[in-house]
Amino acid sequence: MKGQGRKRANLTEQAEVDITEDRLTNEIMNLKVDAVRSLVKSCGLDSTGSKMDLVIRLREQMKSRSTYDKVFQKVWGIW
Repeated sequence: MKGQGRKRANLTEQAEVDITEDRLTNEIMNLKVDAVRSLVKSCGLDSTGSKMDLVIRLREQMKSRSTYDKVFQKVWGIW
């Protein structure tokens, strides 16, 4: 029983991270293309392609905590 409590906590934490990442991705999708390109450039990624290409690149990079934090700060700093 003890092991299941921690496992349940890890699942809850992971769900919160996923929700936050999904919300951040949705906020990025609401930005204009130029703002998304700027964000992609600031993360050192290739800024060519469609808005969806850029969002996919960012989402892949956001799996790294440092990149996620950078994107989070920039997105909420734009407003």
